[in-house]
Amino acid sequence: IADTPQGFAAKGKLSLDAADIEPWLMTTGIGLPGMGAGMSTSFSAQGDYGNGLLVLDELNGAINEAAVSGDVNIDVKEGVDGKAGVPHLAGALMLDELDLDPMAVALFGDSAFLADKEENNKGGVWPATPFSQKSNLPFTADLDLTTAALAAGRFATAYDAAFSLRLDQEGIRVSDLKAKLLGGALTGLFELKNNDGIGLF
Repeated sequence: IADTPQGFAAKGKLSLDAADIEPWLMTTGIGLPGMGAGMSTSFSAQGDYGNGLLVLDELNGAINEAAVSGDVNIDVKEGVDGKAGVPHLAGALMLDELDLDPMAVALFGDSAFLADKEENNKGGVWPATPFSQKSNLPFTADLDLTTAALAAGRFATAYDAAFSLRLDQEGIRVSDLKAKLLGGALTGLFELKNNDGIGLF
């Protein structure tokens, strides 16, 4: 630990072990879709903090018993419209599993994907709630990811996936995607955006 001209700095081994990290996240103002079910979290890493940047090397741990490992940098980017910023993650991670559904929910709103059960909607399949005017993503990211299972909610799951993920207040961008799907190979890229309440794919 040191006091430098650029401010507080520290370096050493970090570890975290929480049976449920959600209460702590809520006290810091970070909300995630589906909160309330609990989120067990444990990890260890070599940490280096200085000049507003936290570098985590040799990260190894698990979230809800799903393994996470890699190297990641964390800082705070300026928020939209001059508002307070949100954490920004950059680096490379290996995951047991990743579901894109919570990201889409944060982008378009909690109710945007719930089926309409009103009597006048006999099918009860399509949502009736408009998309949120602005996204509510708790963080932004530029990450290279590999994951054993990549899910798009209940619609489809691909396996042995590798791709680059860019996540910001405008949307979700996946590029250089390579994965196995339905006995074949899946490659490509896609972008999902919230343009003032209009969803663009």
